[in-house]
Amino acid sequence: MDAQENANPIVDHMLTSADFALKFDTKGMKQHETRVLGFTREQLGNGIGVNADSSLFNLQRVDLHGTSAPLGHSFGFVLGHSDNLKTPDGILTGAKAIFTDQTTGAAHLFHALTVPGKNKMESIHVHQTEAAKLQGTQTALRRAARWRENTAGDKLLSPESVVHGVTESSLDLGNGKKSVKYLVTPYSTDGEMKPSAMHRLLAQNGNNKQFFGGRYHPANRKTVPHLGQEAIVMTDADFNAIKAPLTDSLELTSKHPFENGFYVHMTKLDDLEPPDHVTLGGTFVREPLATTESSFARLNDLVRDESQTLTAQANTSTADILKAIHPECKGVTAEQATMTALDAAMTDLDVASEEA
Repeated sequence: MDAQENANPIVDHMLTSADFALKFDTKGMKQHETRVLGFTREQLGNGIGVNADSSLFNLQRVDLHGTSAPLGHSFGFVLGHSDNLKTPDGILTGAKAIFTDQTTGAAHLFHALTVPGKNKMESIHVHQTEAAKLQGTQTALRRAARWRENTAGDKLLSPESVVHGVTESSLDLGNGKKSVKYLVTPYSTDGEMKPSAMHRLLAQNGNNKQFFGGRYHPANRKTVPHLGQEAIVMTDADFNAIKAPLTDSLELTSKHPFENGFYVHMTKLDDLEPPDHVTLGGTFVREPLATTESSFARLNDLVRDESQTLTAQANTSTADILKAIHPECKGVTAEQATMTALDAAMTDLDVASEEA
């Protein structure tokens, strides 16, 4: 295997700043018209030298340096996380610039303005969300190390991955009672082989005696063959206790809005004939993970997915598997059981919601 492939990936290349330029198509642009251009999360990360999710971007401010438009042209800028013209989803900042148009009597708020005689704009300081402050850098580093879809890329497992590879096994006990267990395989059972966040959690914490009292230690946990993979059996109580916090920990957009990218909304404020193109220059200023290059900027605790897909035993009967899943139930029969893949069930719910 290539030595480079074995190396722990560098997360932060220690850049403190990165220049950028956005070339807007302004041909035929009218007064008060807005056009938008920007970067996806992946493009922004590549530009500032961070090979990880946006929780490690550490952007401190954005400096806009002016435009290539001829003297006399004025523009207002709103910095946001959306390329939707109506809802820019502005970045968290205290920066404000106000423009009043006497011809309409309307006042408009922007993050920055270019006006005749003053092309240089004030710095736009970026504020963290409260959730991001609470998480801290160490939490973000552990997330980047443990929750990548694969070791070759920086894309993280999504909140939806919590139910990938999870199948509910429900056994009707009569009198309105049911025995419910969950089978958790390393990958989804729909043929797409999507990694399961729940299985990765169980594998990573199996040796921790504090994790569910050691019930999922390799020596203690129950496993059964399920659709060509080895599934870990979880109790109903354990699965539902961890599902919500795990889902929340993988949901980044509300905590780190740069996950949606960075977009500049440029509004024309004058009635002059515009050039065909206007280029806006700027600089991202950020704080690296460490003040000097060191191992702190690497994922030294990168956890590889050690899960292996196992072929189900051909000589294992359905009744034997059900007894392994529901050992507390006597005389288990296949007719009593219902097996439902949660990721498929969630997809069905989404389709039904859209149709409604």
